[in-house]
Amino acid sequence: MKGYRKRVALFLLCALVFSLIAPETLISNAVSKPKLSKNKATFLVGTTKTVKVKCAVSGKISVRSLNPYFCSVSKVKKSMKKNSPAYFKLKGLCAGYSIIAIHVKLKKKIKGKKEYDLQFHAYTKDKPSPTPGVSATPTIIPTPTKTPKPTKTPKVSATPTRTPSASPSNTPSASPTKTPSATPSRTPSQSPTPRVTADPYNYTVTYTHNLYGDVAEGVTGMPDPLVVKVPKNGDCLLTLPPAPRCPGYYLDSWIYKNDYRYQPGRVVTIDKDMTIKARFVRDVDQCIIQYETGVQQHPEIRGVINGTVVARGGTLTISSIRPSWEGHTFSGWQIRGYDAIYQAGQQISNIHSDLTLYAVWDVDVSSLPTPTLPPAEATVLNNILEKKTEYPEGSSYSSGIEYRWKYGNITITCHGDDAFTAMLSDAGFGVGYRVNPISFGISSHNFKVGDIIEWDNLDKSGIILGMDYEYFTIAEANNEIVHWNTKLSRATSIGHIDCRW
Repeated sequence: MKGYRKRVALFLLCALVFSLIAPETLISNAVSKPKLSKNKATFLVGTTKTVKVKCAVSGKISVRSLNPYFCSVSKVKKSMKKNSPAYFKLKGLCAGYSIIAIHVKLKKKIKGKKEYDLQFHAYTKDKPSPTPGVSATPTIIPTPTKTPKPTKTPKVSATPTRTPSASPSNTPSASPTKTPSATPSRTPSQSPTPRVTADPYNYTVTYTHNLYGDVAEGVTGMPDPLVVKVPKNGDCLLTLPPAPRCPGYYLDSWIYKNDYRYQPGRVVTIDKDMTIKARFVRDVDQCIIQYETGVQQHPEIRGVINGTVVARGGTLTISSIRPSWEGHTFSGWQIRGYDAIYQAGQQISNIHSDLTLYAVWDVDVSSLPTPTLPPAEATVLNNILEKKTEYPEGSSYSSGIEYRWKYGNITITCHGDDAFTAMLSDAGFGVGYRVNPISFGISSHNFKVGDIIEWDNLDKSGIILGMDYEYFTIAEANNEIVHWNTKLSRATSIGHIDCRW
């Protein structure tokens, strides 16, 4: 019995030690990586879909749609807890396919990782229209007459306007009140364009389509004009126009009287003012290529390129058109998340989804104005440049020359090249002005005119006379020769700085 107790105690002790040493391992093995409630879904245009992100470790999510023309992201609950998942809602904008990218950042690591990238595949489709043989009007009129309300009090049931078409006594009073309220409510929904004044001699037919936003700008071949007149005293027949086009879409049908779908060339009868809509459907066998230059943020950009299409699985040849932007140099096109930069004429193969190429811009420093020096730095610069009359460009400066440079209460002796920069520093600031030695790299100091810097393993030194976006302008004595306009790249590794600011 005593031996059994010792074994149990030893086992419990080992378990306790293991739990203290490797808590991260226990977390990794106890839970799985973040998961979505569903990985894909098909839903109707105009409706929303809620997707949840679950995990046993708390964290936050960020969500974006890679195809915002078809599906948008809204109402994102970012925080995710063990018993309270994060979620986001998707709204179908247009029939097609969209990838939703979800980035998850956890508070604790799972299996050595703290961040995960998930994907949700959204398929949106149009609402089905009723079949041409079914009419909605006959089924609405009989239903109010069958309601049991007339069995109660005949006079009371006649006064409400619930069944205006059923009761003859209500006809005069109902018709004048309903006519003005019904007419304006239907006008905006039938056509996006303003309705013209009623024409007593003609029916007005307006052509439109179901695309909008940037996609709608690619629609070509719409009827011209978009508004036509059909005489009321004729046969009132209209031939539906040829199919318009849009990259990445095809015309499914013309929508006639909001119910019937007919192909181009079909002859229809016009018996009222109406809108005939081109119903575009996303072509799943084609991928839309967009060139994004940044025109939304910078309207002065020129050379904006319209989208094109590539057959799914095909090869894209980069456009030869180069956009231009004043003050910037165009370097090529880049896919977000990848380092490669593509030039005109290069090819990208095996394309299976919509693709956006983003313009890469570099600042053209030659076109930017020279920064204006603050008054204090301008004074220091003028004091230093007065030494050019004594030490002109190309003059000799012996390495044997000594200069006693005072660091506040401490004085040191400088020789040769260092003596020249120390002498210029005193000329700019005054003898004995406080000096701060700073052993920082180039990115750790806010450089100013008058700073003495050292580079090339501290073998060279110079005093800063000016700066632009790429270079320092340095005054130095190099190999016993004075130079007042040495250009030093700002990418140079600088190991030591003497600063008086």
